[in-house]
Amino acid sequence: MSERPELVYADLQLGKEFEPFHFSADKETVDRFLEAIDEGSSPIYQNVSVAESWGYDRPVSPHSLAAIYARLSYLKNYTMPGGGILARQEFQFFRPIFVGDELICRAKVVDKFLKKERKYVVIEVNTTNQDEQPVSLVRITAIWPK
Repeated sequence: MSERPELVYADLQLGKEFEPFHFSADKETVDRFLEAIDEGSSPIYQNVSVAESWGYDRPVSPHSLAAIYARLSYLKNYTMPGGGILARQEFQFFRPIFVGDELICRAKVVDKFLKKERKYVVIEVNTTNQDEQPVSLVRITAIWPK
């Protein structure tokens, strides 16, 4: 298996689109995420009857799962150089992520600039579900280390 290259600032050209990233919000993934963020106590994430009482046909995933798949979407084929700083992260949610959804994340460099001698990159990640319905838009602003 070949080692993934570092994603460096020079490679992040304005308009660069990354290969679509497929993310499965299956029960195991959602359960592990809930355990990691200590949110397993909310039954809407795991109990069908509770989800139905909220008007859903199946359990939902926490929207904060977007923080995971957004970052993975542009690092699928790369590694992140050490020393980067997350300067800002904005989220827009359009519909719930249901347990069992198959997500498609499309990441694109929408801005890059220098400020106080630091290299900034802005990446937008548009995510749809298996029915091509918009799920989320995540906008990440990072100070790139090299």
